[in-house]
Amino acid sequence: MMKTTSYPFTLLMLFSFTLLLLTACAGVEDFDYRKKGEPATLARLIGVWDRSPQETPDSATLDYVVVREDSTYTRATFHRQPDSEGRVDCFSVRESTITDIGNGRFLIGQNEYDIFIYKDKIGYYFLGNIVASETANLEYKRIAESEANIDFTPVCVG
Repeated sequence: MMKTTSYPFTLLMLFSFTLLLLTACAGVEDFDYRKKGEPATLARLIGVWDRSPQETPDSATLDYVVVREDSTYTRATFHRQPDSEGRVDCFSVRESTITDIGNGRFLIGQNEYDIFIYKDKIGYYFLGNIVASETANLEYKRIAESEANIDFTPVCVG
């Protein structure tokens, strides 16, 4: 014969399990720039942005983006360890254009992104298959208003 559980006990167990699940997942969610921030504009993106780890270990890759008034978008990545092409101790520098298509949506080269600003940080959301990803794919912190003192040398060859 199967023993039945009282309704209040079942309800209490369900509530406890839900509370435990919510507590366990509370720290997992990434910061949502769409809810906390505001849509970026090209004028607000002008400057130098850093996506390097907070404490940069010797093996970390340094990653910067420079946005200029003329819509030039430069991404510079410094390789401390050999990359897939064997480049090390140099910057890979790629330039493209950034086009503001309104309400925080941008074309960078041929790719479309939602970019939102919160304080001195920006969150990029890649728009693949028309639907934006749920969490920021890239997060950058502003380190300068202009690139006047930024030097991306030596540049990788090859």
